[in-house]
Amino acid sequence: MSDQLKTSIYSREHVIYGLVTDLRRHPDDETGKVGVQALLQRRSRTIWMDLPDADYHTAVHCHDTGTAVRVRGVLTSPPGGTATMMVVDFGPDPSLGQ
Repeated sequence: MSDQLKTSIYSREHVIYGLVTDLRRHPDDETGKVGVQALLQRRSRTIWMDLPDADYHTAVHCHDTGTAVRVRGVLTSPPGGTATMMVVDFGPDPSLGQ
């Protein structure tokens, strides 16, 4: 059973809270790639996501101000691989009163 858990891909709708640590976008791109550092299965991980223009600008603002974000979407985390998220909702963490 434990071997199966180590090799199975974790993929389900999830909400993460974290800090924007990486921003990547070329001027002609319609989306930007964002890395959010968050706790995932009790480990600190960078979760990568593609964001449309408006959400990308929100991510840049949160990065510049150090504001935590709340992201909802389908999280995929293969063992030993790159964690990614198909985002449904992205924004500043509302629990912080900002």
